[in-house]
Amino acid sequence: MSSIQTEACATFWRGDLRCSRVNFDTEAREHNVVWVVGGEHGVATFLAVHTVHAPQLTPSAVLGDGLRYEPWLLARHTLRPINDDDGRTDTCEFLDGLPCYIDTSGMAAVAIFEAAVEANLEEVIWIALETYYRAVIEEAFS
Repeated sequence: MSSIQTEACATFWRGDLRCSRVNFDTEAREHNVVWVVGGEHGVATFLAVHTVHAPQLTPSAVLGDGLRYEPWLLARHTLRPINDDDGRTDTCEFLDGLPCYIDTSGMAAVAIFEAAVEANLEEVIWIALETYYRAVIEEAFS
């Protein structure tokens, strides 16, 4: 798989920041947009995908670049597990390559995406991620 990242979001996470980037997979003819909100305990991410060959399975919308996207995942990446069933990876792209624990939800991503489309505002995604980070990640470690 050959991919190109247009902006890195890997090393900012220690300070309550926002970052978004576009990834292109030239072989799969696909690209996606990921929004990332980070803080001292990890990050929350939202992923929307555009593919030229996949059937439309979920609600979709045209974003600022004029392409139609579908919501894919809402996820959290933390250095310690929050729940017993959290997945684990040896290298987390959002936490400086450190091992991390991950939980994802496609249904939650759909709800956030629908709210953003209805309001016609990308800011809805940022607010939802920040709210999710505070309610789930910060709360788990406080």
